[in-house]
Amino acid sequence: EEASDGIDGIVSATRLRPDLIIVDFMMPDLDGKETIRRLKKSAQTSKIPVIALTAYAEPDVEYGLLKSGADDFCAKSVAKRVLLKRIEKLLCSG
Repeated sequence: EEASDGIDGIVSATRLRPDLIIVDFMMPDLDGKETIRRLKKSAQTSKIPVIALTAYAEPDVEYGLLKSGADDFCAKSVAKRVLLKRIEKLLCSG
């Protein structure tokens, strides 16, 4: 499932209850930090692991995403096998 923005993502996650959510930092309407914060605040989605994905791989951005509740963080340049390993780790640890 793909969402066009943060609000659509929250609605979709609440409806579908996926095993894992990948959130981009830069999105229309709500940025990634606020989207993650709202997902983690909601009883329906708070337990779903979230990976934050961004082109802005700077320490302040990473810290802000993790502080908002992301379970992991990846720069958009992440290798597919690394991203898949991080997904596996989150899904197998829960």
